[in-house]
Amino acid sequence: MNIPLFYRAILLLLLYEVAGSKLLGATINSTWSGGAARNWSVAGNWNPLGVPSNGADLYNVHIPTPSAVTVDGTFAIETFDLDSGALANMPAGFLTLNTNSILDGILRMGADGNFATARLALGAAVAVFGTGTIDLLANTSIEGPVSEVVIGSGITVQTGQWPNGGPTIMANLTVAGRLNINNPNFFVQAGRMLTAPAHCISPRMRNSPHSARW
Repeated sequence: MNIPLFYRAILLLLLYEVAGSKLLGATINSTWSGGAARNWSVAGNWNPLGVPSNGADLYNVHIPTPSAVTVDGTFAIETFDLDSGALANMPAGFLTLNTNSILDGILRMGADGNFATARLALGAAVAVFGTGTIDLLANTSIEGPVSEVVIGSGITVQTGQWPNGGPTIMANLTVAGRLNINNPNFFVQAGRMLTAPAHCISPRMRNSPHSARW
C-alpha cells in the first residue's frame, strides 16, 4: 500500500509515542481486594488486576481495613499505605519501600520457629509515618542505605522473645516512637546506627551493647 508521506509521518509519530509511554511506564495505585489471609503474589487479589511490584510500572499500594495480606515473595513498591485494622503478614520474603509510607495497621515480620528471614528495606531518606505497629519476630531485618531512614513517632516497633533468632538492624535507622525490644539476639550491624528517644525504649535495650544512641 502506498501511504502518502504526510500520513506516514503521523503514523510514525503515534507509534513513537506509544512505544515511549510503554518504555517510561506508569505509576499504578493498587488496592488490595483479596480480603483476609490471602497472598500478595496472586494477581486477582488486587484492583486493578496485577501483582504490585516495581518494574516497567511503579506501584503505590493501599491495604484497606479489615484486610489481611501475606507478603509471600520479593516485592518492591513506591508507597505503602496500611490502614488501621489491616494486617500485612510477612513470615519470610523481602519488601522494599522506595518512598514515604503510612503504617496505621500491623506489619508482622517473621514467625517464631521459622528460620527464614523476613526483610524490610527502606529507600534513601524514606520515612514511615502513622500509628501502627511493626512486629519483629524471629529472624527479621530492617535494611536501608547510608542515608538516615525514619520510623515516625506514632509507630511502635517491638520484638518477640524467640531464643533461636532475632532482628537485625542494617540501616541508619531512627525510631521516633516506642521501641520495645524483648529479644536478647537483637543486633545492630557494624557501621550502622540505631537512634531512639531514651524514654521510648524498653529497659533491656537501654543496657544494649549494640551500636545505638538514645
